[in-house]
Amino acid sequence: MTAPSALALGAALLAAAQEFGAPRIAKRALDRLTATHGALNDAMVALAQKKKYGPEVVAADRALDDCWAALSGWLGGWRRLPGAPQAARAGAVYDAVFHDGLAFIQLPYVEEWSESALRLQRLAADDHEKTVAELGGKEFVTRLRAAHKTYGERLEITSAGAASDPAIGTRRPQLDAFAQSLRAYVLKVASYAEDDDPASEELVGNLLKPLVEHRARATATVSDPATPTPGGDTPKPG
Repeated sequence: MTAPSALALGAALLAAAQEFGAPRIAKRALDRLTATHGALNDAMVALAQKKKYGPEVVAADRALDDCWAALSGWLGGWRRLPGAPQAARAGAVYDAVFHDGLAFIQLPYVEEWSESALRLQRLAADDHEKTVAELGGKEFVTRLRAAHKTYGERLEITSAGAASDPAIGTRRPQLDAFAQSLRAYVLKVASYAEDDDPASEELVGNLLKPLVEHRARATATVSDPATPTPGGDTPKPG
């Protein structure tokens, strides 16, 4: 697992824990996951602040910002339309993806990429992307995914060259610590499920859904040679 993908996965798992509530048995493991995720993020940002980015990164950042803002405005328009049956559907997508607004597009580059990846995951979940398409917004998502891909490549997060980034070793301890805490958290959460307790199984499913989706995407990437493989871990400027 690369540091950027670890950041995105960690953010998704922590968001799920906040939304659904982790069982008491996993409380300490969740605290550890939170701490190691924060340490990995700090290491990437610190490294990124030392890295010089050219105008191509600024342009890619602006393009991604514009795409997210455009989708937000379009969904916002639908949900404010009086009496429209589509308003509730658009509102559900908006709440899932933009529950805290657009502040994330002002984050440092690597953090913004991680947040963008997380929101694309949310968009793909629960038929939200299908809803957008049915409301006529497929082009928004197409351009958004393209802008996110370009942004990752410009940051060398999702490009082949990132795999040989000499700075990877400087955050290896944080990445290893996160991976260890991730395993511990998953085991604790999974152990909470009881065969005769559907509620516990549902909670475990909700808490670990981001991991299941992450593995599915990784499998799809390996099986499809046309899909770019996430590369090493490159940070961004503050």
